[in-house]
Amino acid sequence: MPIATDTNGGTPTLFLSQQQSENPDVVFLPLPFDSTSSYLKGAALAPEAILRASVELETLEFETGIEPFRHIAQKTLQPLVPAAQDSTERYMERIEAATSSIHPEVLLLGIGGNHSITPPLVNARLSQPGTVVQIDAHLDLRETYEGSRHSHACPMRRIHEMGHELIQIGIRSADPSELDYARQYPDAIRVFPAHSIDADWPILMETLTAIRGPVYLTIDVDGLDPTIVPGTGTPVPGGLRWHQACTIIDQTIGAPGGTLVGADVVETIPVAGTVVNEVVAASLLFRILATWTKRRFL
Repeated sequence: MPIATDTNGGTPTLFLSQQQSENPDVVFLPLPFDSTSSYLKGAALAPEAILRASVELETLEFETGIEPFRHIAQKTLQPLVPAAQDSTERYMERIEAATSSIHPEVLLLGIGGNHSITPPLVNARLSQPGTVVQIDAHLDLRETYEGSRHSHACPMRRIHEMGHELIQIGIRSADPSELDYARQYPDAIRVFPAHSIDADWPILMETLTAIRGPVYLTIDVDGLDPTIVPGTGTPVPGGLRWHQACTIIDQTIGAPGGTLVGADVVETIPVAGTVVNEVVAASLLFRILATWTKRRFL
């Protein structure tokens, strides 16, 4: 399937579907940002790579049995590229401004970029206290990191400060200060470490099923095992298996009392000589889309 490009040439503007809608059910927003990345750079290259990879996926999401674009209309926005004069804080403000006007019934899917992009997306989409489900190797609860409150090590701290509850899944790396912070809020920050995920699985499924109100899903690809996604900024061994991640997506979106208002996939780094990383990221986005379509329209 050939990929569409914008009029400037070279930049993908569609996800799978060839048809852009001015009245979409889902909006994709590419966010090529990695200035706050603390180890490996390259996540800023991911949105374009993920969009290019997405057109190689079949239009049927095999496990769910859903062809989303038979039922929904989509629009892929032009990448929100950091301007040369943008501070990190200014870029975060631009993300929030760009997404605040999207109709609340439209699903927003952010394509990162590193994890710094998530707080402004959450702030734009969750106008009332809600739940943020996070797949990640790291807690991301630092107050600051390398002098920045907007580091990719801090997004979940910022989101908790907004008043939202956190369900953090696949965690296997943290600073002691982050653990201390999480323990202060046992009812609002629930952590499911990777090393005990099999034993904790029934409790995790119950926790996701019990979600009420608006929910946002953020997936840092380092939450999966690095054998699945080797191209990421801060890889950690021992992550989630593919079908575990898919079940978490399905359970989150399928929570009877919950409503998915947005999601993102972040921290992918394209690697020369392979497209595995961007194909996995595109497949995660497609699974989110298929599961949401099934719940919302079928």
